[in-house]
Amino acid sequence: VWGARAPPASTKAVVNPYRRDRACDSQSERRAMAPNDRTGNMQLSIHIDDRERNRNHTPRELRTKLTDLVNTGLVKAVWPTGMPRAVVEEHSLSHGDFAFFLGEGEAKQRLSVALERKRIGDLVQRSVKGDHWKQFCKMRDSFDYAIFLVEYDTRQASRFRSEGEQGLDSWNPFETYVNDESSVFLYFGRSLMSHRSWRVIQTASEQASLRAVGALGLMASHVPKVKHANTITSRRDEQLKLQYRLSDAGTPWQLARAVAREVGSEARLEELYRQTVTEEARMNLFCQMARFITVDEDVEGSPEGWSAAIYHAFFSILSDPTEARSAFSEYKESVSDHSQLLCALHSIPSHQSALEAVSTGVFAKRPNLPIRSVVLHASKDAKTFIETPTEKSFWSISDSTEQTVGTVRMQTFAGRFRSLPLVIRVFSASDLIARVTDMLSDRNVTDFVGGARNVASGIMEECTFPRRKHAYRLILLRGLPAALTAAAKKPGCRPELSVMVDLVLSNLMLEQNVVVIQAVRKQEAETKLILRQLLLASLHYAYLTEEDVQK
Repeated sequence: VWGARAPPASTKAVVNPYRRDRACDSQSERRAMAPNDRTGNMQLSIHIDDRERNRNHTPRELRTKLTDLVNTGLVKAVWPTGMPRAVVEEHSLSHGDFAFFLGEGEAKQRLSVALERKRIGDLVQRSVKGDHWKQFCKMRDSFDYAIFLVEYDTRQASRFRSEGEQGLDSWNPFETYVNDESSVFLYFGRSLMSHRSWRVIQTASEQASLRAVGALGLMASHVPKVKHANTITSRRDEQLKLQYRLSDAGTPWQLARAVAREVGSEARLEELYRQTVTEEARMNLFCQMARFITVDEDVEGSPEGWSAAIYHAFFSILSDPTEARSAFSEYKESVSDHSQLLCALHSIPSHQSALEAVSTGVFAKRPNLPIRSVVLHASKDAKTFIETPTEKSFWSISDSTEQTVGTVRMQTFAGRFRSLPLVIRVFSASDLIARVTDMLSDRNVTDFVGGARNVASGIMEECTFPRRKHAYRLILLRGLPAALTAAAKKPGCRPELSVMVDLVLSNLMLEQNVVVIQAVRKQEAETKLILRQLLLASLHYAYLTEEDVQK
């Protein structure tokens, strides 16, 4: 059998001697995160990017509002006794609009949480250029938590037009265009499938956004697993490095660029291959992307062939992988399947032997992979939120029923290859409010952060998610604005309720490792829309890292 082999996910990584960059073997090693030793009374600093402005474009107003909220407003009411008040400062940030630091002076360290604020209008208007996707990729490469704060109602997305919108000829799932509420939730699903660091906060106003920022910083300062970010990388350098590595090895530049944009870095691509269970699955990892990327007219190949070529080019057995590019240009007129030729050139030491192997059929052509489909499993109550599939639908509903109430599980298949499942718990905001209200009913409670952590832990126990490494985990929270409004009208409602909810949501994101997406209106149609877009995201963006060997 020809070809270099990527290290299996279950074994220690073997350094490929032909890699041009062997400085690190995994994204976690590259980050070199320090342990987070918390004393409970360290100084928290919230840094605002000095380019971030509120809608009145007054440079210091945002800092003033957040300072007031922390020192005299709702966040102050839940601040731990003995912990110094947070300091809010303006600085130039390379990653995100808000950053959190612990300590003072030379001991001050940034927490591994990056927060980017996006109003719906900003998200839409700059989406053709992919600004939101670039910012997410930039944050995920350096931080354990890459969080997007999306401000205002997602329904307003259709009121804005994106710069360069008129230049779009057809829809491509691997572009970054956002133009309506559906595409906002598709972007959420894409980000979720792309990397486990992604989180989202949805707010209705600037005031709610600042309150959420304060709560997030407070919770991050108390969760031990939130590490310090000692190493911050330059996203663009890492992306270009991967793009040039693939294109210099003969991969069509359109594919090299698409893979680099989606994956972000060499370390992340190696991590993906390591997480994929078999070599056959690794060679098919980018089939779906290759279906939608148009390469130059003078090269031919199947999506399966180009996906395998990317794998072989990345783990080339050649001491100088760029030699394959020269041989590819020389021999491509002699073969009909150029993706097959590129695979052979990186798998067989002799270029002439590689050409003969392809010409004589000894180097087998990649078999076509079945079209992707998504299989849904749902609890009886959750099936009301799922559209009934037709013969032409890309998803089907399994006859088996999930036992946990409010559960939807979706998994993508193509032949014997499959993705990790996305497990969704549809959760009522009224239940969340009831839990927080019950905790606040004790007027002697002083540890609000600890109370929020207990509420979040109780929610996770009820949701009974599978272990994180076995599935993507998501809570779909329905009707939070209405639930908060109804609770505020009840006698005895404590003013800390809203910020306590923010603390619980922050803990779910940081400590419980779950993504929370809101269906703010609690309408059945809205929940169906979000689940449909998550289905579409599973279809296009889920990596098929698992394989059913028996099948």
